[in-house]
Amino acid sequence: MKVLDHDLGTLIETDQFIAFFGNRNAQVENLKKAFPQFQFKRIHQVHGDVLAETTSSSVDFSVKADAHWTKEKNLALCISTADCTPALFYSPKDNLVCGIHAGWRGVENRIIPKSIEALASDSKDLKMLIGPHIQKCSFEIEDSIGDKIISTCSAPKNSLKETSSPGKSLVDLHLVVKTQVTDCGAHNSNIWELMKDTKTDLNYHSYRRDKENSGRQQSFIVLK
Repeated sequence: MKVLDHDLGTLIETDQFIAFFGNRNAQVENLKKAFPQFQFKRIHQVHGDVLAETTSSSVDFSVKADAHWTKEKNLALCISTADCTPALFYSPKDNLVCGIHAGWRGVENRIIPKSIEALASDSKDLKMLIGPHIQKCSFEIEDSIGDKIISTCSAPKNSLKETSSPGKSLVDLHLVVKTQVTDCGAHNSNIWELMKDTKTDLNYHSYRRDKENSGRQQSFIVLK
């Protein structure tokens, strides 16, 4: 696996796939110029748990879903984020790639494990890549919501949550996501992580930091 810095983000390449986690300059128009060999497809993300198939004939940005997959080569599956988690995976046995948008609602709804269970016939060999998103030190949330999120994985509660103020806690969304993946049977050694906090790192868009002034960065995965 090769990991390369790029003007628009971070590129990860293997013999089977290319994955890309974009920075604040990674808009679709810029990605098309940088990677003219790929056809880019987006989904209309709604913070749900719907998984859809994307093909070269799919209409860009028309399907309401938060995860999409393909077996077609050179088809870049885009995920748009600004604090939410972009999760990209390759299933060797099934020769397919999947891009997932996982905000806290998606994590609570288990969109990542649902996608793995629906697509990967052998999760042990799954290659999962987790991109920049809001980290624990920046993710304060009401206890009632935090408890629902951390109940979706097997990690000990005290490793996922730290009280920050009355009725609120800092929740380790990253560890929840990573544990959801290993709970599905994926090996920890097959999980690649880009540990960047989108709220504190100005190279990335952040809705929590900039509210309505926040843009979105694009990430993608493509089958070679």
